[in-house]
Amino acid sequence: MQQQKYYIRRAAIGAAFFLFCLSFAGTGQAAELVTGRYLNKTGTRFVLEISVASSAPVNLIVIQKIPPGSGVVMADPAFKKYNRKKGAMRWLLRNVSSGRHQVRFELKQPVSPDSVRAEIRCKNPVNRQLMTIRVQ
Repeated sequence: MQQQKYYIRRAAIGAAFFLFCLSFAGTGQAAELVTGRYLNKTGTRFVLEISVASSAPVNLIVIQKIPPGSGVVMADPAFKKYNRKKGAMRWLLRNVSSGRHQVRFELKQPVSPDSVRAEIRCKNPVNRQLMTIRVQ
């Protein structure tokens, strides 16, 4: 009887550990499904390239950080929201197909490349948790 309790306890601990490890199984893989990089990050014109793998999420949120108070001349595609005080532009890209996509924008005045960064947010297709990809 004592040996059976020990066996059940070990099995329960093993199952809990397995589920814990399984919950992290797709996080590294999902980060590779969506990537971002700047093709141009100098002066007033900026181009953010987003690469989406074939099995990646279909909806992406792109948050582009720029210096607060910066004026935006143009954005393609048009951003969904722009908070000038915080220096944050947001896009909601729906039904994104696999391949490379570009987000372009132009500012009124040149800014330091170090002051421009982006985040791409989407749901991990494996565990459905929100993931954030940072682009410098």
